[in-house]
Amino acid sequence: MENTYEDEYRSLPNPKGPKHHAARACREKLDVIKNATYLCQRTEALLELKGSLEKAYQKLQENLDVEDGLLSGQEQCEKNAKKAVETTAVENLRELKLIW
Repeated sequence: MENTYEDEYRSLPNPKGPKHHAARACREKLDVIKNATYLCQRTEALLELKGSLEKAYQKLQENLDVEDGLLSGQEQCEKNAKKAVETTAVENLRELKLIW
């Protein structure tokens, strides 16, 4: 059985803990899904995915930390998002086997 990038990534030490690892894995999977939607030709599959994503988003919304109607840590989230975009683009292309 061949090791995937995800297996190799999991084996690396993660000083930021399991929450950080889980959040990053989610962002990476969402990016792969986004890229795959450009290739999918079946409308039914895309509509099913849309429904699944809406349910997942609703579940996530229920678990966000909110203070006085504002997300706590919003500034840090935006900073992390920018960094994540810069560092995962090549990794996502590798997962889709578009580059080596």
